[in-house]
Amino acid sequence: MNEAANRAGHWRSKPHGALFSASLLLCFFTLLLSVIDTDALPRYYFVNQDRWAAAYFAVILGLLAFYRETARPRVSPPRFREICLAAFVVVVTGYVGHYLLLFGYPVTRDELMAEFDAEIFASGELAANVAPQWRDYVVAMAPHFRLPIHENAAWASAYLPMNAMIRAGFGSVFDPSLLNPLLAGIGLIALCDAAKRLFPESATPQWVVLGGYLLSAQILITGMTSYAMTGHLATSSVWLSLFLRDTRWSHAGAMAIGVLAIGLHQIAFHPLFAGPILLTLLLHRRWYLFAVYALTYGAAILGFTSYHSWVAGGYDFQGSNSLSEGGSAFFDFLRNQVLPLLRIPSISSFLFMEWNLLRFFAFMPAFVLPLLLLSGRALKSNRGISVPLMAGLLITLAVLFLVIPYQGHGWGFRYLHGLLPSVLLLCAYGYASLQQENGGGRALPIKSMALATLPAIAFLTVSSQKFVAPYAEATEIINQQDGDFVLVDTTSGDFAVDLVRNDPYLRNRPLIFDPRFLTQDNIAELCGRGTISLVRKTDLALPEIGSSSGETIDIAALEEWLSSQECYRTPVAK
Repeated sequence: MNEAANRAGHWRSKPHGALFSASLLLCFFTLLLSVIDTDALPRYYFVNQDRWAAAYFAVILGLLAFYRETARPRVSPPRFREICLAAFVVVVTGYVGHYLLLFGYPVTRDELMAEFDAEIFASGELAANVAPQWRDYVVAMAPHFRLPIHENAAWASAYLPMNAMIRAGFGSVFDPSLLNPLLAGIGLIALCDAAKRLFPESATPQWVVLGGYLLSAQILITGMTSYAMTGHLATSSVWLSLFLRDTRWSHAGAMAIGVLAIGLHQIAFHPLFAGPILLTLLLHRRWYLFAVYALTYGAAILGFTSYHSWVAGGYDFQGSNSLSEGGSAFFDFLRNQVLPLLRIPSISSFLFMEWNLLRFFAFMPAFVLPLLLLSGRALKSNRGISVPLMAGLLITLAVLFLVIPYQGHGWGFRYLHGLLPSVLLLCAYGYASLQQENGGGRALPIKSMALATLPAIAFLTVSSQKFVAPYAEATEIINQQDGDFVLVDTTSGDFAVDLVRNDPYLRNRPLIFDPRFLTQDNIAELCGRGTISLVRKTDLALPEIGSSSGETIDIAALEEWLSSQECYRTPVAK
């Protein structure tokens, strides 16, 4: 009888501290944020996704805190073929999910601009020329995240180019929608290699990393998109695997990956991940290697901060936020793009970060938060690279808090996506530290927490699909209009502005405009060029997320004026 009970596990009167603490933290912040009533997008995600997953995890962890799994036979480290099989599952899930779950639809402007730039790069250009007759309409056709070029002579996104360049190159041979799933699979293989090097004598921490990656809704769903964040995840994992090999060629490879990561879409993410790890070279008096890394990264940062100036300079760029070439570009980057974002912390900054972190843990496996709490033991003893991993994570959170606490759209906390290798390895350190205490790690119900994560993944996947569906349907409605041009009502707080999407070479019909950035003379000129439809909010079944912001326009007056014009076409319902 006792032997059967030992195989099944048993309940205990004293709760496991880390699980109980994690349960209380999730419960506290879920209840705290539930009483906050705003019209912000994070609140919408919280109400419809995060609080249900977080509350579920709080209950599960609270119950499992009293459950003790028995000691099981020693497990072997994950074999390479098992890791490759898990990576294959990630790739297939991402690729199939892109079409079946997310409708093959880039719901956000970030995703759209990656595809926008990829189209330009595939044509052999860095920016797409805009014909003179369309230059007054550029802002209305691409309202956000657009590189300002003098007199709108051309357009491209305001992001750095490497993500879109990789997408363009890959898309010339394969379906570009396969790129991010493939990158997610590569990231899994590389991160497991890093875990093997950090925990060579301990199999279970390696399984924690593999399971944490495979059970992360943030990794799986983001891999279904064209976000650059999956690229950050993959480059961070590959970089760490190469760095830990510690050979001349592996460090050369790590530097090359680092340069690529710096130029993916935003400069800061990779240096924040890699910087604390590179500083350990100084502690080990490896001055030459550190100097080579510093020079390589410094050159990459200076080069990529000059990229937009170089592109726009070909069109006689004269924007108010002027960018310079050479070394001064870095200081212009700080002055024009970083310093304006710095803010004195406010209540909203704290709220946004609380929403972000709760969303992060809701999209990660149930065991991530308790194992992160347990990693404090490894940090205290300065085990392995636990301290630089945690330092990179905390510094990134501090920078985000001061610069951009509002992440907008994203599945999980996407600004931490490139730091997920750090998070999962810290979880492995947490488990290993517990395991060292007289085999106590085996008392942690890790398998039960892993199994309990599956319903949360299913819920988050379905709810993510429900979020994307109305936007995909709205775009279908817009694209089926008979008019040559479509004006979209973007005045409500439903992110309808992201429905304004056009091919960089204006090959799509109808062309789509945000009327907030058009004058009546502009619209009258469009009337002379072709037919116009106005798609109103009532024509689209978009979610009620918040109040409108930015420029406004009287849509009723516009519709009344347009309906009296010969060019007007009544919107076609779906």
